[in-house]
Amino acid sequence: MSVARKVFDSLEGAWTIRRKLTSAMPGYPTGFLQGTANFFQRPPTATAFDAEYLYVEQGELHPDGGPKMQASRMYVYRYHAHNDQISTWFVKDDGMTVDYLFNELQHDPSRDEDDPGAFILKGDHLCVDDMYHASYKFQSPKDDMIFNVTYKVQGPKKDYSHDTMYIRS
Repeated sequence: MSVARKVFDSLEGAWTIRRKLTSAMPGYPTGFLQGTANFFQRPPTATAFDAEYLYVEQGELHPDGGPKMQASRMYVYRYHAHNDQISTWFVKDDGMTVDYLFNELQHDPSRDEDDPGAFILKGDHLCVDDMYHASYKFQSPKDDMIFNVTYKVQGPKKDYSHDTMYIRS
């Protein structure tokens, strides 16, 4: 079994999340979020994929200088065996149906060398004028207890990042 497949399989289940948000522009919050994330295994909804999770995140956002609020998001994570690739997809308003591609995550072995024992996946997504850079860092494919996801978003009206730690619940 490939490392990417082992990583994908290790995602299933419940996680506690802690996210730090940092924005360089007004209109996007700086602060933190605490909550839960669940990867629910389900049959692939497209024949090209070998495995699929519905990702459901819920938490409480604490923006600096503002009132706390509830936050949620959903994605679909898919594994494609032939390409040995994990991808993330947006979900339609019905909360179940896959909408369109967000990221195709590629293994970055050069980054692994900076942190022996780590497995790094990276993906980029251009949304109109805004570029989303994602980095997933798994400490060890056999250690499914903690991983980090970092997003950096830059564009004419966006300049923020968030770093999320996932801890197995």
